[in-house]
Formats: sequence, structure tokens, C-alpha cells
Amino acid sequence: MNNICQICGETMVLRPAGISKKTGRPYEEFWSCPNYKTHPKTTYEPIKETSDQIIIDELQEGFKELNARLDKMAEYLVKHLK
Repeated sequence: MNNICQICGETMVLRPAGISKKTGRPYEEFWSCPNYKTHPKTTYEPIKETSDQIIIDELQEGFKELNARLDKMAEYLVKHLK
């Protein structure tokens, strides 16, 4: 699975922990997006790509709910449009 930026959808890269050249202080690993340089770890965790099976399951559930609603509408129309 790829790590995807929540903002732009680009694949993010996990940057290893190191020492800041600017401040000399150590920093923890963080996620970096090619379009936005760095995203604060606490604010912009990357999202995981959803597997095809999860998408299929969600679509099937949505179709079941839609079919149930359509069945109720059809019953109503049959009763009231005689």
C-alpha cells in the first residue's frame, strides 16, 4: 500500500529521523509530500490506499440500501396510483 497525501493525493515519503542543519536539534521521522515539502506529523498523517475489496464491499452495501428504498417507493406507488 502507498501512503497518500490528504491534500493533493501524491505519494508521500517517510523521511528518517535526523539532526536539523538549521538548528542542530534532533527531529523525529516525518512524512513528506513532493508538492508541499513537509506535513506536520501530528496534523497530516498520510492515508492508506483502500483495497479494492473494501471499496467493493462498501458499494455493495450502498446498493442494498438503495434497492431497499426503491422497493419501498415502488410499493407506495402501486398502492396509491391504482
